[in-house]
Amino acid sequence: MTITYYAVVEGDPLDNGNGGRVLYGSNYSTIEDDEGRARRQTYLGHKAFCGVCKTDGPILAGVPIETSLRGFDTRENAWEAVGGDIVICKCEPHPRVMSVYGRSVMYIDTGSANSWTGANNRAASPAANTTHWIKFRLSERDSCEGLQCAAHFADGSSEYGTFDANNAVRFERANNGNACTCIELIFDENTRAFGSVAESILLAIVG
Repeated sequence: MTITYYAVVEGDPLDNGNGGRVLYGSNYSTIEDDEGRARRQTYLGHKAFCGVCKTDGPILAGVPIETSLRGFDTRENAWEAVGGDIVICKCEPHPRVMSVYGRSVMYIDTGSANSWTGANNRAASPAANTTHWIKFRLSERDSCEGLQCAAHFADGSSEYGTFDANNAVRFERANNGNACTCIELIFDENTRAFGSVAESILLAIVG
């Protein structure tokens, strides 16, 4: 069964009402809401305020999403939070976070790893039992963190990923025997301009 989860951002409400909301987000990652406002993305461990018991509590995993679908940020040392995760406050049962403002980023769980997609709604091909990987880095001097891309391989398969803070993207492959034929940068209305980044791809395979 396919289940779609959405990213959590600062300001998202809790499902028990009374003004409960997510209090914090990352200093390194933002997501635009429907009004174009950049909101800080929330990670597990960040706190939320419960309007019922009037206490703060950390957000912990509360939905059966594949762990590999949650992005891990080494700077936060934490996994990304998604709608449905729980807040550990004094209430029983614990309230859940409602993803309202970060719905331009979704995680499509098909029961297989690596099914992440962004606002373009293009799911990645499942890659179970991956033992190989391929990595590309942009030579662009400016930060391209968050830019989405697709790698197309000679066997007709495709993998999707997001550039990290080092302007690198890594694709896990069950079989690296097929050469990468091209890289596609994915731009949409929610993606900021990256200048001449399309011309600065350095096809340097490091794995």
